[in-house]
Amino acid sequence: MEPKNALQLFSEEMSSPRVFTGSADLDLLLCGGIRPGLFYLFYGDEESGVDLLIHRIIANALLPREKQGLGGKVLYVNCGNYKREKTLLDLELLTGLIKAAGLDPSEALDRIYVACAFSEEQEEEIAEDLFNLLKRDREIRAVIVHNLTKLFISNSSARGNLMRKIPALERVVELFQQVCSAQ
Repeated sequence: MEPKNALQLFSEEMSSPRVFTGSADLDLLLCGGIRPGLFYLFYGDEESGVDLLIHRIIANALLPREKQGLGGKVLYVNCGNYKREKTLLDLELLTGLIKAAGLDPSEALDRIYVACAFSEEQEEEIAEDLFNLLKRDREIRAVIVHNLTKLFISNSSARGNLMRKIPALERVVELFQQVCSAQ
């Protein structure tokens, strides 16, 4: 491998594909947006706008490469107790964002896989299923996990209970990171 100088590396870095988040400030912080092949963790409550951010990233990732997208499919994983938190994709919001991006909603929605985990155990088990899906469908360009920590902290009001759950949460984060890096 031929050595490169820092300017060459910087130029290559800045010319690599990025997906806009829909937030100019966040895109600036991320040096132009989300880069494929990296693992990002965005954290916040409903009021912080994380749900909107996730929907924007999904819609923008579906765009062709020439329009700052990834030009492939998206795998969306929702982790949470639906009966309590009512967290799922907001299809009305997502369809609006897809239309605003200039994509055909039917075609775009057909390129989104959705997987759900409703318990801590399912969240751990789902990683293997996702790994197999990623091996089968090489067009998946983004994996977005929504509410990764929700199941681990929602029933852990006592500090001791939460402390016991941290190793399991760490395992889940590591599993998802391994699944994504295997792509």
